[in-house]
Amino acid sequence: MESLKKNWVLITVAIIIVVALGYKISKKRSSTTTTSGGGLFPSGSGSSGPLDENKLLMQGMTGAEVTELQKLINQGYTINGIDKNISTDGVFGPITANALFQLIGRWQITLADAKFMILNY
Repeated sequence: MESLKKNWVLITVAIIIVVALGYKISKKRSSTTTTSGGGLFPSGSGSSGPLDENKLLMQGMTGAEVTELQKLINQGYTINGIDKNISTDGVFGPITANALFQLIGRWQITLADAKFMILNY
């Protein structure tokens, strides 16, 4: 009976240690990860510095580069006489992906290519 109590104490202590370590790890991750869109999508650059025009943008991404791409898509709609706009929320979701494909037939793109292809065609 005494060894059973010792085992329960050891198990309880082990659970407390595992929970504490898990909490510490999750706190460390959340303090070092910057998300500009929150939620389930991978974060963008997380900085307010210059845009990376050579970053390959694709569905699931967020950030300032995606916002710029969304603005370009809206410009492309205007240039082509399409009475439509997408949200410039910085989240490259299915609406942004479909709009990009509708304009230039690509599912992913860099800002440099988007500027050239959307504004020059």
